Amino acid sequence: MSIDATEGRRPRATSLRYLAEAELAHAGAGLAFPSDLEARYRADTNEDRARQLRSVSLVGALIYVCVCLLLNAFVIPNPLWRNVTIQNVVTPALGLAIGWRYFRPGVAFARREAAALAGSLIYTVSVILAVYFNPPEAAAQNLMLVILPLNFALVFARLPFAYAIALVVMSLAFHTLAVLARPDMPAAARGFPIGFVAAVCIPSLYCAYGLERAFRRDYLHRLLQRLQIEALSAENDVLARLSATDALTGAANRRRLDSELKRFCAAGAPGGAFMLIDVDGFKAFNDRHGHLAGDVVLRELAGCLTGQLRRCDLLARFGGEEFAVLLPGVSGHEALDAAERLRLAVEAHRVALNGDLLGVTVSIGIADLASCPEPTILLGASDAALYSAKKAGRNRVCAAWREPVS
Repeated sequence: MSIDATEGRRPRATSLRYLAEAELAHAGAGLAFPSDLEARYRADTNEDRARQLRSVSLVGALIYVCVCLLLNAFVIPNPLWRNVTIQNVVTPALGLAIGWRYFRPGVAFARREAAALAGSLIYTVSVILAVYFNPPEAAAQNLMLVILPLNFALVFARLPFAYAIALVVMSLAFHTLAVLARPDMPAAARGFPIGFVAAVCIPSLYCAYGLERAFRRDYLHRLLQRLQIEALSAENDVLARLSATDALTGAANRRRLDSELKRFCAAGAPGGAFMLIDVDGFKAFNDRHGHLAGDVVLRELAGCLTGQLRRCDLLARFGGEEFAVLLPGVSGHEALDAAERLRLAVEAHRVALNGDLLGVTVSIGIADLASCPEPTILLGASDAALYSAKKAGRNRVCAAWREPVS
């Protein structure tokens, strides 16, 4: 990642950190975060939430079937087993089908949580519908069973608080309608289940609220920790890049060049070459135009050279007005062609300074990895080739294995 890209991520991370810290300091009873923070929260928890709902739907279906069978076997007198069988097959099948369709990463928050609400409601409605198909003495026990899916949805499925309230309200409404639809039930048996279920749901709702608030606040702490780690990592990336980059030209610095040169030679690749490039008459140029103009030329020169190199090549500032280039995987002939291309590009390049167009030339010395397998030998051979190019009249390319050419 570039330094500019790293800088571009900071304002957003800073904004999220500020929002998270403000939410943690806020003592209000609200659960929803500000829009940016809420979007990050939903994105970060999406996969875990989908996984949690999938496992809860499986466990919930199993518990529902087991409790329903036990209740009909040992509590409800003379159950209608055909109806019990339908109830224990259709209801879990619908719940699991909803889970398979919507409890997956990538499903939008609202659709996933609405599906969780619908699945929970299917279980409660299934229990309430059983009232219509059971004798009066068994109807009250069936109505009491509604507590199981309700509390399971509120506590274990961890429905968002708004969805939890909707589930309780709709369940109690269906519950009341079911009781009113059975005038043959004893009066005591009609009123007690409604009051009991409502009384049990109130602490469950409070528990659902507390769980969601605790989970959200825990997420804020984890988010702040993650943002801090990301900020430190980004700073370390910037420092690492700066420690390996020449501040003036943006090319690699000598430290990185030495490291890459060791790796280059140790790799034992079948081809490769190393260039030393020196600006001709640079001292005289500085004396005539000033050191600031010289700095501009070096920056322009680095850009010009980079434009002629491959992505796998490494351009480094060797020191002063000298540059070095590592060329992996090239033959001697290809290295000579590349050096000549660099020389011609620099010769044609012009730098605008104080209304004048100024140009410089370079001399280049090349050594190949095949005949110089050690870093010191490679440096020495390319330096000797560069000296030969200078001695031959400058603005030349000289390879360690042949005579200088213009």
